[in-house]
Amino acid sequence: VPIYRCREIRHHLAKWSGFMGAIPEDRTMMAVTVGQLAQHLDAKWVMGESNADLLVRHILIGGNIMDSGITYFGRHEDKAVVVRGDRPDIQMSALSTPTKVLVCTNGVAPIEYVAYEAKEEGTAVVLVEQDTISTMESLGTIVEISRFDHPDKLARMSTLIDGHTD
Repeated sequence: VPIYRCREIRHHLAKWSGFMGAIPEDRTMMAVTVGQLAQHLDAKWVMGESNADLLVRHILIGGNIMDSGITYFGRHEDKAVVVRGDRPDIQMSALSTPTKVLVCTNGVAPIEYVAYEAKEEGTAVVLVEQDTISTMESLGTIVEISRFDHPDKLARMSTLIDGHTD
């Protein structure tokens, strides 16, 4: 159930016999792994392939942002950041917050300093040939490859069931 409708659903359906609860939608259930994201984009691994099994719950664009990098990128953990390969300033802003993977676009690998920081932060880096807009369009269908067989998803579903059902 969409989060904003949970209260309404519980109120209306709770009076029906057999109603066991309503499980709210959760981004974890739609998440993909870093490896699935890289494969979906036909990306080349620059570093961090050992992070392939980590979940990505959010995808942010590292573009012309009006907020500070910390404010913008700090909104979400477990994220992928799609950013032009020739924008080390934005890449460094993303790396200053918990980021699972940097997706560098336009076929431009990050400069050595960014690569060093990514390694220090344990952030994977992948490289795609497409531009940022095309990459984001490709990611529009990524939820279709999301699978349930991840330990974090099983644990989250167990928590949702325990907290929202009788």
